[in-house]
Amino acid sequence: DYKVDGQWRVLEPGMVLTVEPGLYLRPAEDLDPRFWNIGVRIEDDVVVTREGCEVLT
Repeated sequence: DYKVDGQWRVLEPGMVLTVEPGLYLRPAEDLDPRFWNIGVRIEDDVVVTREGCEVLT
């Protein structure tokens, strides 16, 4: 949550955050059972810069 006292926080140079997308496979007829109930998370640490961001990992 990027709110402080109910107000959205603005990202500023020097702040670091983690981006963590996840993929989770549930059992399904069109999915090979070997892949049922598998989850994958890819994490990246990112620092905010004046120009945008820089991926640290």
